[in-house]
Amino acid sequence: MGKYDLPQFELDYEVGKISVKGIKDGKEYYDEIKTAKKTAKLSCKKIYDAEKDGDLQIYEIAGYDKDGVFNPVASDNVEISVKGAKIVGVGNGDPAYYGYEQKKPVEKAVYINQFNNQNEIYFMPLKAENRLSFRREETFIEEKCEDFEDDYRYVEKFSYARPLYTLTLTSKVSNVKDYEYIEFERLGSLAKIYVNGKLVGQSDGQVRPYRFYCKFKNVENEIKVESSVKEGDSPAISGYAKIGKNVEEPWRIPLHYGLARVFVKPESDNVEVKVKIVKD
Repeated sequence: MGKYDLPQFELDYEVGKISVKGIKDGKEYYDEIKTAKKTAKLSCKKIYDAEKDGDLQIYEIAGYDKDGVFNPVASDNVEISVKGAKIVGVGNGDPAYYGYEQKKPVEKAVYINQFNNQNEIYFMPLKAENRLSFRREETFIEEKCEDFEDDYRYVEKFSYARPLYTLTLTSKVSNVKDYEYIEFERLGSLAKIYVNGKLVGQSDGQVRPYRFYCKFKNVENEIKVESSVKEGDSPAISGYAKIGKNVEEPWRIPLHYGLARVFVKPESDNVEVKVKIVKD
């Protein structure tokens, strides 16, 4: 090693101690560090304070083992909660982390996997069998026929209208009292949606997703779809049908090299930031 070089060694990470010994001018120098065990506790320290109204405070989270040794390879998930402030963002400095550093609404949903039509059950995607059809007759005069200029040939043509699907589809769902909407991935016809007998919305004939906001009961709820579609059109319902709501999830961020940060906007003089390790 040269006179001004720094000693650098690459080792596989292991739990234990790393010690170094050096000699300069006949004098021995010794140092050692402990490597951390599994992350067992966290610290959360304020590293930047708001200097004026509207400024943010920054807190740094660090992971330690049960003996209080900092764990520089910790990647545990951390759940964060605050009092007296509002979290505006979190981060860990990892360029490969694709998680959200700001709050994103999280959906909780109950999926409807079948509808009933009288005594028949229709699983998604639906198929309708109760079709009504009719035939329309037309008689018209064709152009003059060759060699028969004074005569006309009468031709009877049968034009069949596309059969109609007449559907009343129902499904029953319980335990969704605090849910906010019913959503269909695709409605393929002019359809009316009823929840417990009340009309909550209808499609406009375009095959696309639809979401209708409404209220549900805690007991059994009846979902009814009334529609009429023609043969060759998209099914009345295709794709998923679900009852959903947006829920407030706690803030979470994984440690990166044992560290992460929380950015908060104070709403009082007493700001408290709590952190805990959570499993995936």
